[in-house]
Amino acid sequence: MGGGFWPKGTANQYVFNSGLQVAGVIGGIRSENPWAGDTASAMFLNFRGNHHGEQVRPIYNSTDPDDVANWPAAAYVPDQPNEADNLFHPALRGRLAASEGDVWWLTWDGNPLLSVDRLHPLGVLVEQRGMAWNTPSGNQDVIYFTHTIYNITSTRAADYVGVRPAMREILLEKAREFQELNNAASGFTLPPEGYPITDMHVAFAADMDIGDFRSDYASVNLPFALGYAYLHDFSQPDDWTFDAEIFAPPFFPGAGIGGIKYLQSPRDSLGREVGVTVLGAFSSDLNQDPASSVQLYRYLTGRPDPAVGDPPCNAGDPKLTHICFINKGPPGDMRFFQATGPLTLPPGGFESVVVAYVFAAPVAAADCAVGCDVTPGDPTILGDAARMAAGVNPIDSITGYRGFADRNGDGRVEQSEFEVVPGSLLGKALVAQAIFDNGFVLSSTAPEAPDFFLIPGPNQVSVLWTPSATETAGDPSFGLVNQPTSSGGTPNLMFDPNYRQFDVEGYRIYRGRVDTPSELRLIAQFDYANTFMVDWRGQVNPGPGCAPELGINTVTVVDGDTTFGCRVPFDSLIPGVAPTVSDTHPLVGPVVQVKLAPEGRQALATGAAIIVRSDTAGTGAASGCLAAAGPNREQCALRDSGVPFAYVDRGVRNDLRYFYTVTAFDVNSLQSGPASLESPRITKAVTPASAASNLETSTTTAVSLVGRGTILDTAVATPGLDSATGRFDGPFPPATGFEFGLVELVQALLPASGSVTVSLDSLQLGSAYENGAGEPGTPAIYFLTASTGSSTSQVQIPVLQDQAAARTSNSTYLEAVSVEEASARRFGGREGFRLHGRLDLELPGNYYTSAWGRGCVNRAAGFAAAGTTGCEYNGARWFDGPSPQRNETKSDPQGAHPPASATPGPTLDLDNAGELTAVATIQMPLAYETAEAGYRAIEGVLGGAQRAADFNLFWGSDGRIDSVVDVTHNVAVPFDSLRLAGSWGVLNQAATAAPGAFDGRPGVLTSMDFTCVEPLRSFAAVQGSYPCPAPAYTLSRLAAPGPIAIWDQAATNATTAAVRPGAGFALYVSGNVTIFELTSGLPAAGTVWSLRTYVGAISGGRGAAGDRGPYTFTPAPRPLTAVGVELRLDYQAVNRVVAATENDLSRVHTVPDPYYVTNAFERTTESKVIQFVNLPADCLIRIYSSSGILVALLEHHSTTFGGSERWNVLNRNDQVVASGIYFYHIEAGDARRVGRFVVVNFAR
Repeated sequence: MGGGFWPKGTANQYVFNSGLQVAGVIGGIRSENPWAGDTASAMFLNFRGNHHGEQVRPIYNSTDPDDVANWPAAAYVPDQPNEADNLFHPALRGRLAASEGDVWWLTWDGNPLLSVDRLHPLGVLVEQRGMAWNTPSGNQDVIYFTHTIYNITSTRAADYVGVRPAMREILLEKAREFQELNNAASGFTLPPEGYPITDMHVAFAADMDIGDFRSDYASVNLPFALGYAYLHDFSQPDDWTFDAEIFAPPFFPGAGIGGIKYLQSPRDSLGREVGVTVLGAFSSDLNQDPASSVQLYRYLTGRPDPAVGDPPCNAGDPKLTHICFINKGPPGDMRFFQATGPLTLPPGGFESVVVAYVFAAPVAAADCAVGCDVTPGDPTILGDAARMAAGVNPIDSITGYRGFADRNGDGRVEQSEFEVVPGSLLGKALVAQAIFDNGFVLSSTAPEAPDFFLIPGPNQVSVLWTPSATETAGDPSFGLVNQPTSSGGTPNLMFDPNYRQFDVEGYRIYRGRVDTPSELRLIAQFDYANTFMVDWRGQVNPGPGCAPELGINTVTVVDGDTTFGCRVPFDSLIPGVAPTVSDTHPLVGPVVQVKLAPEGRQALATGAAIIVRSDTAGTGAASGCLAAAGPNREQCALRDSGVPFAYVDRGVRNDLRYFYTVTAFDVNSLQSGPASLESPRITKAVTPASAASNLETSTTTAVSLVGRGTILDTAVATPGLDSATGRFDGPFPPATGFEFGLVELVQALLPASGSVTVSLDSLQLGSAYENGAGEPGTPAIYFLTASTGSSTSQVQIPVLQDQAAARTSNSTYLEAVSVEEASARRFGGREGFRLHGRLDLELPGNYYTSAWGRGCVNRAAGFAAAGTTGCEYNGARWFDGPSPQRNETKSDPQGAHPPASATPGPTLDLDNAGELTAVATIQMPLAYETAEAGYRAIEGVLGGAQRAADFNLFWGSDGRIDSVVDVTHNVAVPFDSLRLAGSWGVLNQAATAAPGAFDGRPGVLTSMDFTCVEPLRSFAAVQGSYPCPAPAYTLSRLAAPGPIAIWDQAATNATTAAVRPGAGFALYVSGNVTIFELTSGLPAAGTVWSLRTYVGAISGGRGAAGDRGPYTFTPAPRPLTAVGVELRLDYQAVNRVVAATENDLSRVHTVPDPYYVTNAFERTTESKVIQFVNLPADCLIRIYSSSGILVALLEHHSTTFGGSERWNVLNRNDQVVASGIYFYHIEAGDARRVGRFVVVNFAR
């Protein structure tokens, strides 16, 4: 019964059986080794049926969850001590699997009882690994096998030093067993140091039954080291189907070709691989299978002896032609072997051969269509350039041959010099060779599967997972595609600048009632927020006007505005040259990619490009997501949801068995493979159940805001605003614009108590107007550190502030609680899992943090309170401190403001920000109030650092500011000399002496000099109106008064405003720019200045703009921008099993009751199930008939705190119980209870 079917999902059989055959001569001298000189073999495949192989380790499958849970150390992708022995790319070594589906097993020939057709064992152990992928194109139809053959005849550990440790122990164990078994069986004593195996030849033998197994031919392509078989007329056998995508032109719908190719074989004295040293193809009808070790050795070495009954060769001298026998007569049941060698294995030595099974559709040829009868012809033509030039065999064309050119001029015919049909047998063979040559790293590689475990609960299942190892290791294919040239300096044909090294985009959770991966349904998808793809060739979200490789960058002129088809001026594509211009695309929403021309797009006569083939990340056909999502198609979209690493599925029912898997998916360049690949779906089973009736659980959590170790009171009322004076009566309470908590409260995993802290380390300002009015700008980024116990992690949250009144927010997930190993193992997990928290940060619109003037002009909410007619009198205010011991003293602190306007009138009094002793003028520029509307671009930057708080500025001696303290949040404000952020710093006139500032006055300080301080100096929205080509200005801790000018109305007035009578300086404090004119000298040491800022809107008031009614304040959420402040989450949990009571047992019952023939718990008609529910964690259940006979005894011991137990409705004799009334007796410690239930069964 065969087992090799292709394509996947069809009943088209190609392989009946196949396997290894090994033969060689035992070395040594007879006096020291009784087997010396013997010809021995190991026929792991023996067509006569007497196989010599025996299992050492069973087959492990990386897609089988049970196998993965018990994966042997030796089965991980090898990392051999000697680099020359490594078959795998360094990025794959140490991984559980090298492909999307690995199989691994060990077999040996050392059992002397398995010696039919031989005198005794050869003494080898073979490590075998099979691999398969679904990508790239052509590779779906290839299966790879590595065969590493070890000489295990020596019991000396030193002989195995070249073997990796995990494998070494197995080899030594089998070596000792080999010696013991064979010494006992033979009566001889083999040398404990073993013996070499010389002149060893290895063959891969196959019985490729394609279609009608009696009508096949077999042949070989020697330059490709490829033996293959095919149905002689390529007809369509009964019940066969042909996939139109595979068998479309240039192929035809006929039975395909199955081949086996050597990807690695032994090398000759010149270091060249020998490939196939001899091939023999025989019909089973001729009974020519080797009958002994000696005969097999003659076959594999190409030295058959007709005098002793060997079949003669018909293809010339095998030493020259490398072919012994080819069937040139009628087709038959063909078997072939393809041998390679010779090898010499010393004791403890090993060698590897690597093969690929390759399957392909037949290529349409001029002299063949379906129904043609094609013989192998003369396969010796291939390899002889002169004869190939005269024409090859028809079967060679059908396998994909299109020509040959000796490109390197060495006179040898090599596979790399063939011209082949892509997708043909030869085309796929070259793909397989390239993949092996790259160490089995593909041009695009799926992520490794994440580890996960399941926690059953009442009508729910909690799923916890860890990040895929690919998140830290990166995509192993990146090293193949990221350089424009190869190591030799030639262009790298695989170069793909769009390829992402760290490409894991998110995770998917699937659920099903069976463990078949294709039957699972997507129930949730999470993708990382704020990820991007950098596009260097116009391939992401493409339009018809942009195709750099075709020279297309269409210019469109609309109303005098010239718009190019490409968003950036991409470089021309030059092989071997890295591009220099890129465009960045956020990975959210539809992300469409196209391959380069001609495969992905082509030029039209109109000058535009037409997209021929594209793929959408996540929802494209290659991802497979839509098929698994069913009606929940929106789950497949990229939404920037963040990844919580925990999910609670509440769509399940108690006592039913479910299968889950968690996969990692990536987003990467379509040029190198599918836009998105997914890790294997490895399932785990779980049965949700009610909790044990004697389980006590409770959880309490509390979130605090902490400043320098002190818990802050966020519930304090907002200070009152005096309706007559416009003075606040005290400082504002701490921030409220956040939410912090555990993502999913997985009760069973929480320790008894603990805490998680998140501190705001720093912030980076964004620009609300960076992309123009009405368009989203760039976000401010808040950098935080999360700490729990000894574990810390860093996260960042970008928040894009709205230009107007809308609130905006963003969130991140962070590691919060380390799951105790004992708790994890209770549910099948391990150490290293963590429960995550979620932190949301919110920013109010820019109207409420900085752009009060624009909010006023637009009459936004809060700026037009009842009883008021205007809102010009907004702004922060300074006063003599310290706060809170002292308070504001100036009435109508912004009374100097004129009526709000995009072009405000002159400010009669430039003093608009409170009052301080010995300070003549305090001014804060405000758009629409004291400054032109364009100044809002600066306010759109500063709003990301604004907070509602009182600050105390402590003066030291000689103008030095000792510190600035945020009184509201009880944190010190950090000094920053280089950037405006959540910090403070002094801008002195001396720091602005470099020419180039917008005001053009290096000898005079104005507030416009701040546009030369980062990040204002780098934001296009600011520099477009207020350019500063000067070197960046820096801030100081020391105030050095110098000439200042204070401007109002148009910003250009900064270039001409009169120098003030008094000297001064400017100061930045967390989102607030102030310029001070002093009346005399600097404040004395010990002086405290206080600044009060708020977030919200003031309407009413009186001053230069008129009487607007009573001052009225409307608060807005106070953002968490105080650098240094901490959020702390404290939790307490109870998870304990107490002694069961009779009250606990009172809720026990059976489901269903009555039991009527069958129910939803039963998966087959043969299995019967009754559930006992609401049980304590440990108890005995005795079931009695109505006459008092004990029917069954169930022991319930739940390690997962479950309260359900299943009865198979069988009595103690394994018979289905009869219909009737049954009683159960529950015993749990000192508690007892009796209940009853009814069973109705069909009579049997």
